[in-house]
Amino acid sequence: MPMDIVQHIIDFIKDYYAEFISVLPYFIAGVASEAIIRTFKWHIKIKQTIHRYGALSVVIATILGLISPLCACGVLPLSLGLLFAGVPFSIMMTLVISSPLLSPAGYTLTQWELGTKWALAKTFSATFMGLYAGFLTLLLEKKYFKHDQILKLQEIPHDMDFHDPDFPIEELRCSCHKQFSHTVEAKTKNKLLIFFAKFYEGTLRIGKYVLIGIFFEILILKYVPAEWISKYLSEGSVKNIFLVTIFSIPLYVNQITASAMLYSLVEKGISNGSALAFLIGGPVTAIPVMAVFFTMFKKRVIFYYLFVCITGTMIVSLVYQWFFS
Repeated sequence: MPMDIVQHIIDFIKDYYAEFISVLPYFIAGVASEAIIRTFKWHIKIKQTIHRYGALSVVIATILGLISPLCACGVLPLSLGLLFAGVPFSIMMTLVISSPLLSPAGYTLTQWELGTKWALAKTFSATFMGLYAGFLTLLLEKKYFKHDQILKLQEIPHDMDFHDPDFPIEELRCSCHKQFSHTVEAKTKNKLLIFFAKFYEGTLRIGKYVLIGIFFEILILKYVPAEWISKYLSEGSVKNIFLVTIFSIPLYVNQITASAMLYSLVEKGISNGSALAFLIGGPVTAIPVMAVFFTMFKKRVIFYYLFVCITGTMIVSLVYQWFFS
């Protein structure tokens, strides 16, 4: 192997290690926050009362989405479970759109990588997206999104629990019974032990995305030509923000990797609006989520979901560009 290649690899590893060490405290703080939420089941308690308050339920669902440690693939079974149990479609839309955009770990890592301004922008954007999706759907659901108008599967197993290992819809079957923390909870009521079990799971679940994010961050920072980035992300025009939003749809990035990738682009020059479009647009249209939507829902729901994601992303990105540039 030529010496220059070896040197490139060594330099890459050194940069990767340095970045990992600098991210570590924020990663630990975020995972610990999520572990506390899961240990005391605060998100479950909100979920159990979410359907009781009419339009206010959209606000409660948005709060649940923001504090939930669940990503898009994790919140989807929960949201569909609520839908099948009779909770309005507006609540499902609120959860599915707001939850992938923010979590305690996502906030702390964004704050470190991009700064407080971006962490707050991400928080306000996620809040807006949840409320926008929820209230817009609330206005439309009685006429266009009743249960018999949205689901391909009309025979839903209401008498079965999503936690049942024999639940017939594989895409929605919960695997929490396989989790290490579930085993710990079954054997002890000690909250400290349960917390450590949840922390361990969160470290594995979120950590892999952090490691991937750092990899792309260093790769982009060292080897991607600045002109490639400036072509789309450095300009905050309506056209560019729209293009970034559309390009983000097929990308399988979550809130952790999206922040890390943007961090590597800041020094190359990015516009507020285009960067926020990437930060928000990718996580809400993750491919696994869209695959379940194509399986479970009629076309009107798929088009409506994409419409809400695209228009919501455009609104927050343009506002951020116009007022904070």
